[in-house]
Amino acid sequence: MTSRREQIMQAAVTAVSGVTGAGLDGHIPVDRDPVAPAPRDANWLIVIEWQRETVDPLTNDECECTLQVQMSVMMRTGLLGDDERAALDTAMSAAHRALMLDRTLGGLCQDILRRAAGRNTQHADAVVNEISHGYEIVYRHSAGDLETL
Repeated sequence: MTSRREQIMQAAVTAVSGVTGAGLDGHIPVDRDPVAPAPRDANWLIVIEWQRETVDPLTNDECECTLQVQMSVMMRTGLLGDDERAALDTAMSAAHRALMLDRTLGGLCQDILRRAAGRNTQHADAVVNEISHGYEIVYRHSAGDLETL
């Protein structure tokens, strides 16, 4: 069995896997910790990655953890003309809504809290606009077992 952290990350990916983007037939692909660049034909991409985790031991042989996660929605420019920024913002709003629909991710965590947001433009083979939101996911596990409470 995987750790509670990995179960939470899998549930977060599943939660946003149905988000659609303007000018796209189907759903926006979701990736975790991409080690390779997105495929050249990928016009949209959602990336969810965990960045840091803090742990506070509790008195009842449990640990309370705060998992810092970043979710980014990316869109290749040149697809929608003047509507691109609005389309990117709409896709991020949909991804946020999907993630926050069940703030316990099926009982795996206590809460999900939205934190800082940012915007970036990447210049490589193509220009890609990106909106990122930071989240803190609060959960608990047994002090002696990373898989269970």
